Amino acid sequence: MGNRRKVIVVEGTPRTSKKRFARLLAREMNYHFIGEPVPDSGILKSFYRGGDRYTLATELYFLVSRFKQMGQAMEQDLFSPSDTVLSFMIEKSRIYASMTLSDEEQKIYDSIYPMLSATGVKPDLVVYLYAEPSTILRAVRNSPITGEEFMTREYLDSLIEAYHSFFYRYTACPIVFFDVSEVPDWNGENVDVAKDMIRFFDQLKPGSNFYVPRIAT
Repeated sequence: MGNRRKVIVVEGTPRTSKKRFARLLAREMNYHFIGEPVPDSGILKSFYRGGDRYTLATELYFLVSRFKQMGQAMEQDLFSPSDTVLSFMIEKSRIYASMTLSDEEQKIYDSIYPMLSATGVKPDLVVYLYAEPSTILRAVRNSPITGEEFMTREYLDSLIEAYHSFFYRYTACPIVFFDVSEVPDWNGENVDVAKDMIRFFDQLKPGSNFYVPRIAT
C-alpha cells in the first residue's frame, strides 16, 4: 500500500460489524488489531430501557473502558511498535454523551472527558461504517444482544444523525465513508471487500472519501 498509514480506525453506527471488519483489515494488511472493550450487558440493559438515572454512569463507564483499552494498547506499542487497526475511537464517547446527557450531567462529563480523551493515539485514516436505521433494527431483531432489544427507532435516528454530523466535520485525517447496506448480507467478513478497500486507500484525498465496493457482491 502506497502512503502507508500507521494507525487506522474503523468506526461506525451500531450493528455494522466494525470489530469484525477491523480485524479483517488488520489481517489482510498485516497490522496489529485492537478491539473495543466488550460492554457489560447489565449496563446496556439499564441504559436502553430509558432510565435517566443511568445515563451519566453509562457514559462515564464507556469513556473509562475505552481509555483503559487505549492505554493498554499504547503501553504495548512502546515495547513493540506496530502498525495498528482499532475498532473504536475514544471520540465516540462524546457523540453518545452529547445526545443522552442533561445539561447538568454534560457539565460533569465535560469536566472529566479532556483528561480521559488525551490518549496520544492519532489516527492516520478513519473508516466510517454506517447503515439505514431499518437495516440496523432488523439486525437487532435477527440476532439480539442483551440490552439492544430496548433500542428505539427514534434513538437510532438521533444517533445516526450525530455520527454523520461528527464525521462530516472531522478534519484530523482522511475518512472513508462506507454504507454497508451496499453489500448484501454484510457481516464484516467479506475478504473481497477488504482487499478492494485496501486498494481504495491508495487513491484517498484529504477529507471525505466515499467508498462503493468495486466487486461483484
